[in-house]
Amino acid sequence: MGAIRGFFVVVVSILLFLSIFSSVLLLTLTSSLNYDNLQKESKDVIKGILEKTMNLSSVIDNAYPFIQIYCQTNSEYVFNAEGYSFTIPCNITSEGKEAIVDKGIGYLIKGIYYKDYNCEFIDCFNKSEVPTFLFSMKSYTFLNNLFYIFLFISFLLLILIFFLIEKKTSFPILVGSLLIVSSLPFFKINNLINFIPNETAVKVVGLFFSSTPSISIKVLIAGIVLLVIGVILKILKVGVSISDGISKFKKSETKLTKTPVKVKSK
Repeated sequence: MGAIRGFFVVVVSILLFLSIFSSVLLLTLTSSLNYDNLQKESKDVIKGILEKTMNLSSVIDNAYPFIQIYCQTNSEYVFNAEGYSFTIPCNITSEGKEAIVDKGIGYLIKGIYYKDYNCEFIDCFNKSEVPTFLFSMKSYTFLNNLFYIFLFISFLLLILIFFLIEKKTSFPILVGSLLIVSSLPFFKINNLINFIPNETAVKVVGLFFSSTPSISIKVLIAGIVLLVIGVILKILKVGVSISDGISKFKKSETKLTKTPVKVKSK
């Protein structure tokens, strides 16, 4: 019976590790694809890409005189270049060309993120040559839903393994160890991304993992805390066992001293 229980503990532990790892991965992706994080992290990346593909600075230089004239009687200036649409608020034209570029890229990111992609997540890959939908609310929602599914699976597996483990004090040690091991690969994720030969691709893929440091550290700390709690419970249990043993020994010794000795008469 013990061997069967041990086998199931190993199997469920492996499944729990895979589920926790998937949850951490999905949490990292969704946190990175949160609009505020994405806008902050992607501005420089998109700016660099647009400089290479369409020489954005030169486009703004050529359009700048016309933008100034147009903005005298209008609230915003919209122009298209190389398939990209840029919206420039007229109240920032006086701040210079760099401000126009930054604001235009900001509006471009917002347009891509909140665009209504009329397709299912998987089908969207076949709808466009450049999968910009990956950096959208659709992608964020899809991955966030997956995260909660794996989180629920992890919760069920935790309950199952709790009942399978014979020594309950081992439960926090096991879960803590799995959290620690699950977090470790994410500390090296940037090294893996850097193996991609294309520099632009490295920057784009890096956007999906911009939240990796904060998420992996939190998971690691949670794992260490559970591990320490488990060790403390083990020590306390050993202490209680020793204390109980001493108490029982003292009680038996007291009984022996109090037992009267009967003398047999001849």
